[in-house]
Amino acid sequence: SLSGTMQHAVVALLLATARAARVATPTKDDRIQAQQDAAGTQRIFAEQCRRDRSEATCDTHWARWVDMRARDLVRRRSYNEPVVMAPSLSSNDVPLSYDHVPCGETLDPITKCDEAVVALGVVSASTNQAHRSAIRETWLRAPGKFGVAYRFFLGIPGNGLIPAAEMSIHRDIHIVNVTESYKATWHKVRAIFHWGANTCGAWYVLRANDDVYLRLEATVAGLYKAGPPSRVYAGLFVDPNTMHVPRIDTIPQAPEGISDDDWTRANKAWVVSRAEYPADRYPPFAQGNAYILSRDLAKHVATMTSSRPLPDDVEVGLLIDGVTGGNFVRVDVAADYATEGRWSPCRPESAWHFNLHPEHMYDLHSAEPDVLWYEYGFEVDGGRVLLGWDDREDLDAFASLVASDHGLVGEGCHGAAADTCAGGRLAAALRAAPVVSSPDRCSRVPEGVFCCG
Repeated sequence: SLSGTMQHAVVALLLATARAARVATPTKDDRIQAQQDAAGTQRIFAEQCRRDRSEATCDTHWARWVDMRARDLVRRRSYNEPVVMAPSLSSNDVPLSYDHVPCGETLDPITKCDEAVVALGVVSASTNQAHRSAIRETWLRAPGKFGVAYRFFLGIPGNGLIPAAEMSIHRDIHIVNVTESYKATWHKVRAIFHWGANTCGAWYVLRANDDVYLRLEATVAGLYKAGPPSRVYAGLFVDPNTMHVPRIDTIPQAPEGISDDDWTRANKAWVVSRAEYPADRYPPFAQGNAYILSRDLAKHVATMTSSRPLPDDVEVGLLIDGVTGGNFVRVDVAADYATEGRWSPCRPESAWHFNLHPEHMYDLHSAEPDVLWYEYGFEVDGGRVLLGWDDREDLDAFASLVASDHGLVGEGCHGAAADTCAGGRLAAALRAAPVVSSPDRCSRVPEGVFCCG
């Protein structure tokens, strides 16, 4: 039976590398550096936020955003993966092929996907290693458990350099022969549907951005309930009555001190003229942060072309509307998203969360009911340090990093080995820490963070 075949595929893909997740309090220097790094975007952030929020609320959101950046600095110090960019590849504005560009037998992806229920392709870029690491360590830790095979899809930067060290360690990066740019997204999407529908032959193909958090178990369960995998189109659908086609003249004038280019990019990356698309509204389409097509529809996307400057989610919506005459199986997925400037809070019933900083993925992961999450706090230099980690963490390595970051000195620890000694004392305390219960999936996510992708 179809159900039996799909369940067999889940069992066949139970090959996942254990990955740990952790959260650590930034140091004072981290916070200062994060504030400096983020200063250039604070004005645009504030202008967008104050459209429908109070100044005090926006200040609070900004502080949380800076804290996420500070936490990211801590995490980058803990990476044991070297950032090596090689080899140098040439690229095209339009790919000659959507297959992976051969980079060498130690770098090419080795995804086994011939028995996948869902082929997941994540749109990413060479510079977004923090997003990919967060995804691997949180919601994509055990994709095979749910019959999901995945790859990250990257273009080639102008300098031709790709993240070789990361590619050699994880073997899950698909290089598309297209020059990296925002407009290259459309070609990455075509590569995703080509790989998922034609190479893998998966029942479904899921296209996602790298700033999302997807609950795979709930996602696959929703697809099973939809019936046969034919004409299925799933995601967070946009109401055509409220989503107007963005025109350049509908963007408010840039506030003083912000350039027109920066303001336009921050508000609408995809504005189109009436000559390019004359109607005022699009047909129903699923938001491009993540959406799913059954294999029959995915094959259409894999071969389609477009000369219009429309985002891929709109183009796919137009294509599906055309090839099905509007008669497709719509599967609505509950998702949290900042829609038309209105920020949605985290909802425990949501299967998907969009527009996330990588650190927010760890917050969501720590509150999952099937994750064993531990916490330990202590005072140092008049400040509170709070550590969090899951059951896959290397506590000795984690404790050593924290001891070094915060200059901890353990009782009875002296000399050149003081850091190691203090780390050992802290590791012992971490091993004795209790599991922290989570009231719900959003219990550790501050209100209003979903605007910070």
